[in-house]
Amino acid sequence: MTTLTKVDGVIAGRGLPVVDADNAPFFEAAARGELVIQRCKETSQYQHYPRAGSVYTMGDVEWVKVPGRGKIYSFTIVRKNPADPVFAPLCPYAIVMVELPEGVKIFGNLTGCEAEDVKIGMAVEVYFAAADTEGKIHLPFWRPAA
Repeated sequence: MTTLTKVDGVIAGRGLPVVDADNAPFFEAAARGELVIQRCKETSQYQHYPRAGSVYTMGDVEWVKVPGRGKIYSFTIVRKNPADPVFAPLCPYAIVMVELPEGVKIFGNLTGCEAEDVKIGMAVEVYFAAADTEGKIHLPFWRPAA
């Protein structure tokens, strides 16, 4: 058994997201340890990933802080990764799709538990870790909820 704690934080050679006008508030909040998602100003429906406007009305969106707790909707355990020299030595690791109560789904790595213990419906909570040595980009990671 391997505890999945290896894929959080700085990993040399890891690809990083491009921060732009549409997603900058997400990454600014992540650096503060907060999870924010967009909400349509007209319908109050949430959306994720960040976009320039509402997917429901094409109108304005606002950023809303959410608790960052959800349930695993889907997952995979990466046991071998021969094609990627950055992540291959870190196997096994879990990639999860988390469904938030707000109705959106967010991908991320699950850490802090055994691969054999990961289950659909498992309660998880978000935390953030710097993904670059300068601490400019923080990524969301998931762990079993306390």
